[in-house]
Amino acid sequence: HMMEEAASQLERDHVHNVYDKIAPYFNDSRYKAWPKVRQFLLDLQPGSIVADIGCGNGKYLHINEEVFKLGCDVCHPLLDFAWSQGHEVQMCDGLHLPYRDGCFDAVLSIAVIHHLSTKERRIRAIKEMARTLQVGGRIMIYVWAMEQKRRRFEKQDIFVPWNPNPHSPRGSAEEHGEPRSRATAQSASEAIDSNADKHRKVPGFRVRLRKPGRLPVVLQRGYYHVFREGELAELIQNHIEELCVKHTYFDHANWCVVAEKV
Repeated sequence: HMMEEAASQLERDHVHNVYDKIAPYFNDSRYKAWPKVRQFLLDLQPGSIVADIGCGNGKYLHINEEVFKLGCDVCHPLLDFAWSQGHEVQMCDGLHLPYRDGCFDAVLSIAVIHHLSTKERRIRAIKEMARTLQVGGRIMIYVWAMEQKRRRFEKQDIFVPWNPNPHSPRGSAEEHGEPRSRATAQSASEAIDSNADKHRKVPGFRVRLRKPGRLPVVLQRGYYHVFREGELAELIQNHIEELCVKHTYFDHANWCVVAEKV
């Protein structure tokens, strides 16, 4: 139970709070939908009902007018933006979705599962999405890959500094497949230890001075579990018997799995 409490606190501090702060940098027309996700949505039957779990600012909610889409997320500022664009969205926790069993024809989970800090929570989140999917329905899951050309990760559980440039509202780790800053990532176990020790610096913030007289840049540190090749498919095959993996591939520095509810 203590481990569960620590995991959920870590996600509040290093996922939810970070997204709340960096949300303004996402509300930018330059963030384009990834082609394979777009195609997944376009291939659905007209009249399908689709959930985008962790929809953020709703960048996939405008694709395919022929299907009805519901988005949800834990980040209020991003949801506000999606709502302002006319999308159907709500705030909720991915481990307890407010939807009936089997009510969706398809579910999207793009760049979400890698923010859950234990294997058990990752399994629970996927199981919960599978519960809302009807038999024969498909789920598409994207997670950050450990195997990236432009960056080497020393370990799988990391904190990524997020250092937005105020003059150009771009730059999310999700989008570019790598963090903006080369600063070393700290492991999750270190963060849980240092949260317990109140005298150390809080690991959520790093202050870097640019030039004398300039304001310091506060680096938000976001938690990620980067997935090894085959890990996501194995997680589903070994723990979520109601899903059958159909495709698995590498795309935009992410591993993707498409699975069907059986």
